[in-house]
Amino acid sequence: LNLPIFFFFYRRCHRNCLNFADCCRRLKGWGVSIGFAECDEDEKELAKMREHQLCHEIGTVCVDRDPVFNKCLRKETSFCCFGSRLSRLLQEQGRPQLGVGWGEAEAPNCRGLTISELSRLDLSKINFSELFSELMSKYRSPNTSALQEKANQALTQRLEHMSQPGYLRKPAQGKVDEQKEGL
Repeated sequence: LNLPIFFFFYRRCHRNCLNFADCCRRLKGWGVSIGFAECDEDEKELAKMREHQLCHEIGTVCVDRDPVFNKCLRKETSFCCFGSRLSRLLQEQGRPQLGVGWGEAEAPNCRGLTISELSRLDLSKINFSELFSELMSKYRSPNTSALQEKANQALTQRLEHMSQPGYLRKPAQGKVDEQKEGL
């Protein structure tokens, strides 16, 4: 099938010269601090997605030049962002296998991979260690000493109960016959 899968976004952020506003890295700058510049909602959303490692940077391009000194006054950086880290990893490591490029900063190619393309990927060449390390960082091994203490307490309680007088006493003969008849 040629329908692209995986949820994706195309996002851009800007940086002004002299650290006036940096909406790509820190959402700060002296222009932002004094209220003369602001990062828009898409740039703030991009910052969150980048923090969660959901984006692939395409490139940076100058979008505003000083006409006198020919210096760049404003740059924009393009990103392709995906709905999960797995999607991003498959895109980043699968595209080279398939010969699918990312495009340029001015015209990024953020499309999802198709089912047909995914079926052609050699998954043994995909490095999933980033995902495994995240999973392992969330794994908490059980507190074995606490579990052992609980087991010891339960065993001690059972042994105490079993050592009570009459625990092993045989039932009277009539009760045994009643129990047999009930079966």
